[in-house]
Amino acid sequence: MRVRIATYSAMPRGGAVHARCLAEALAARGHDVELWVLTIEGSGLAVGPGVATHHVPLRPVAGESAADRVDRAAATLADGVREVSPADIHHA
Repeated sequence: MRVRIATYSAMPRGGAVHARCLAEALAARGHDVELWVLTIEGSGLAVGPGVATHHVPLRPVAGESAADRVDRAAATLADGVREVSPADIHHA
């Protein structure tokens, strides 16, 4: 099964760690897994073998509200995922 997992952050905490662990566990069971990660300059998320990782850059915008940043982050990630072939399951 082809599984695409998206996470809002490349920082190794919270949701990003959950996404990484889920991706690694599914890959270990033989699934084709992609991890899509929003990254801000210099950030990265180390992932085990068998997981294709796609880093989607999100540049900081001075003075941007938290709500606007969340909207922009979601749109940026959606745009990146839209450009690739479909998956059987999307998890975000």
